[in-house]
Amino acid sequence: MVHDPELFFKAQEYVAIEAKAKELSSGIEGSFLSQLSMVTGILSRTVSLVPKVFYPHQELQERTQSIQAFRRAKTQFDLLTEAMKDVA
Repeated sequence: MVHDPELFFKAQEYVAIEAKAKELSSGIEGSFLSQLSMVTGILSRTVSLVPKVFYPHQELQERTQSIQAFRRAKTQFDLLTEAMKDVA
């Protein structure tokens, strides 16, 4: 890869195309499962960042942007929870 970085990027593109093709071939349910899998991974990694982003005696002004981003994400998760209420 060091000698041919273009090959690395082509391989990445191929992997992305294959993942998209697999998702499309499994239909809307596959897309739903794929999206939930990504969200689960993102949430898992984000949880581990909380103690690094927020710390004792931190000024509220320093927390504001992160708190606002969390609230936007929570709103979307709450909408998903509400949409799933009657089926789960």
